[in-house]
Amino acid sequence: KYSGYIATKYFDSDGYYLLGIDQRGTVDLKAASDNLALNIGSDAEVSDTLTLSFKVDYFKEHRVNGLALSTNDTKSYNFSLSLIGFEGEDSLSWQINTYYRDVDFRNSFASVTDDRATTRMVLDQFSVPGKGMGLNGLFRVPLSEGNKIEVGFDTRRMEGRTNENNRN
Repeated sequence: KYSGYIATKYFDSDGYYLLGIDQRGTVDLKAASDNLALNIGSDAEVSDTLTLSFKVDYFKEHRVNGLALSTNDTKSYNFSLSLIGFEGEDSLSWQINTYYRDVDFRNSFASVTDDRATTRMVLDQFSVPGKGMGLNGLFRVPLSEGNKIEVGFDTRRMEGRTNENNRN
């Protein structure tokens, strides 16, 4: 047996003002957002007791956080692969998963004058990449009728960095 899916989502909003009309100034914009997500996955029964699954995800988002200088962008890719063994409720069952993730983020913050007429950049996180990969597993061992013990492991490697400019 084989099953699969493709799902997508797109969201676009002009947003709304974060402050009431009596508090807003010329620098205030609507908090707007647009994002796109794409998900693809599949399950395949390799045999009566073995299933192979994979999943791929993509996500992209842009936000305006109420000021022209306060925005953020996110982009991510995720991939996972699972192998599942199941012979019945009273038999050994197990699952092994591996995954990879790649994310990049950009974010900026602004300071606003009291009269809300001008802004200036105070923090520009111009590139905040992160990557991760891992492997985990779970084994269910039957002990007696209706009783099982679960044993697992999880290992992962992650890396990331922050690239930013601070302004005072």
